[in-house]
Amino acid sequence: MTGSPEQDLRVDAQAQALKRRMNERLRQLRWTLADVATKTGENYRNVHRWLREDVKVPADFVARFVRVVPVSADWLLTGEGTLEPIPPSNAEMALEQVAQIIDRIRPGTSGRSFLESLVNSSMDGILAFDTDDRFTVWNSAMERMSGVAASAVLGRRTFDVFPFLLESGADEAHRAVLRGEAVKTGDRPFSIPETGREGWYEANYAPLRNGWGDIVGGLCVVREVTERRRAEQSLRESEERYRRLVEHSPNGVAVHADDRLLYVNPAGAAIFGAASPADMVGKSILDLVVPEQRANVQGRIRRVMESGGPVGPVLQHVVRLDGHPIMIELTAVPITYKGRPASQVVFHLVPVRRRRRRRLGRPLLHYAGR
Repeated sequence: MTGSPEQDLRVDAQAQALKRRMNERLRQLRWTLADVATKTGENYRNVHRWLREDVKVPADFVARFVRVVPVSADWLLTGEGTLEPIPPSNAEMALEQVAQIIDRIRPGTSGRSFLESLVNSSMDGILAFDTDDRFTVWNSAMERMSGVAASAVLGRRTFDVFPFLLESGADEAHRAVLRGEAVKTGDRPFSIPETGREGWYEANYAPLRNGWGDIVGGLCVVREVTERRRAEQSLRESEERYRRLVEHSPNGVAVHADDRLLYVNPAGAAIFGAASPADMVGKSILDLVVPEQRANVQGRIRRVMESGGPVGPVLQHVVRLDGHPIMIELTAVPITYKGRPASQVVFHLVPVRRRRRRRLGRPLLHYAGR
């Protein structure tokens, strides 16, 4: 069914005015039609036809235009107010205005349907609640994450449906949002006995306002982070196992970067005569090497870092903290330590009788001085 001739004329005039403002904004931004085609994912010929020829602009293209072009949807629709885009905190208002555009330029098409489709296409969970904490939006991603259908939550109070949210402090986030504050949570646990779903999530809350600026509820974007948390836990457990292995190793283990010791295990501290590892951390490794071999040690460190592979085993003359000379056998490998390139050295003391045997015959290992 079509409208009256007068109504059709009004719609045509509105569509032409909308197109003029779209082109005006592109000129201000110095965007080409090719830029618009790329950012909206539309065929260039269609973009040229819709924006340059005497045809109506499709409503779905207008919606995409508003999403990618920095422009106020309200100005684009009416020509009034500022043409700058609405701040991100008012993103829901922008979507409502896009829906209004669709309603006006395509009579009989529901902008609300477009808005719902947009929300349900999100990979992140999106929910909304009113000032009574009753759910008003529960998108498809929330259904997948929780296993709870929208029909089971819409219109019901948040904490009646999900009591566990009280334990995680979500009630305070709701109160803050209804005071007009934006809230970003850290990782929080969830557990839904009815569906057996459990894991971790993070959430971003923002207030919802009506056309007069009054707060009418809150919007929350939820991202499940269960897999990330599991990976982090697995990494922590692996690091803890490695730490215990190193701490209780009979061999000395040290980490150094920029010629400074960053870590030494208890066995390594004992080999150098230190009362504790803390007595060695921060010291220059060259201070622990006999003077005539320091240049060779610096060269070996460079080779370790440049080659990216292990060096050793190597026999090295070193000096204990009390000045007593000893010999160690070591292997060095490049690692990343607390976000920076470093070298890890595993070493043990060479007994005096073994050193004597090496002097009698041809050494099987390199000497650091060679």
